[in-house]
Amino acid sequence: MGRISRRAQQLKKAREIQALKLAAKKNDARHKINKIISEMDEPKLKNALELITNLNNSEITRFEALTDSKFEDEPIHYESKSL
Repeated sequence: MGRISRRAQQLKKAREIQALKLAAKKNDARHKINKIISEMDEPKLKNALELITNLNNSEITRFEALTDSKFEDEPIHYESKSL
């Protein structure tokens, strides 16, 4: 197996740097989330968990309604939410 060209080495190094930056960005986001959570008191945490759970459940219910078997012959039209 021959030597890797200089350009291939540069591209490999660039991908490695990009992967490190992405990992650092994800870790930074996790750190910020953990900091916010650690500063919240018990009632706020319960309220946030309840809101997230309700949102998740409503999205699951909505998706199930869209993909229900009675609509198999019709195309599925997804609604987009606009803010």
